[in-house]
Amino acid sequence: MRNPKELARQLDEVLADQAPARRPIPKPARIPPPLKVVPVRNWRPIETAPMNGTPVLITDGFVIEVGRNCGDGEGWCSQDGLETWEGELTFWMPLPDLPIMEEQ
Repeated sequence: MRNPKELARQLDEVLADQAPARRPIPKPARIPPPLKVVPVRNWRPIETAPMNGTPVLITDGFVIEVGRNCGDGEGWCSQDGLETWEGELTFWMPLPDLPIMEEQ
């Protein structure tokens, strides 16, 4: 009878030789922005956005998020600061005023 540990080692070697090499999962391709982006209504160029951590609407032309400048050279992050924006931002807009609740 063979040594079970030796059999397990040999099996691991055989499986390692047959397994495909691990590769990183490629990121999905991003659709390039249109050749000319025309701002609509109150959207402003990202270069004019506040850099003091004020929450604003930000977009890359496809996705709209509430974000703020991280203020430490790290770019843009979520309002709570837990996630960073990885796309190239193009426009920003101030947040709208909150609705006023009146008693009836």
